[in-house]
Amino acid sequence: MRRSSTTGDYAAVGGMLALEDFGIPVPRATDLMAAAVYAGAGRLTIVAVDVIAVLPAIIEDNIGYVIGGWGGHQSIDRFGLYVLLTPGRVAKAQAFFTRHGGKGITIVRFVGGLRMVNGIIAGLTEMP
Repeated sequence: MRRSSTTGDYAAVGGMLALEDFGIPVPRATDLMAAAVYAGAGRLTIVAVDVIAVLPAIIEDNIGYVIGGWGGHQSIDRFGLYVLLTPGRVAKAQAFFTRHGGKGITIVRFVGGLRMVNGIIAGLTEMP
């Protein structure tokens, strides 16, 4: 018996993908592959899975940018150690982003672990 997709199925996919974008180590690639398999089997719509995969990333990067831009080094100095953002690491990341600009943003987006701080560092460096 084949079950049709529900809003909850899409919410589960979006929720799992959003968790990783907000710093919780979940297997994003595995979750996305599972959603694609379900779409291939006709239980989800591939267009919806694509949109759900992109939206959390865009939202997270924008929230991170605001945190980095408005909170700046004060917030990172106060809370950064909780997410392994030491002052030395932040300085290295800022130097990388300053040197490489938008190219650096694109590269870091595909590096697990660094993806989570992408927006924050971009906000700290006040990238346009």
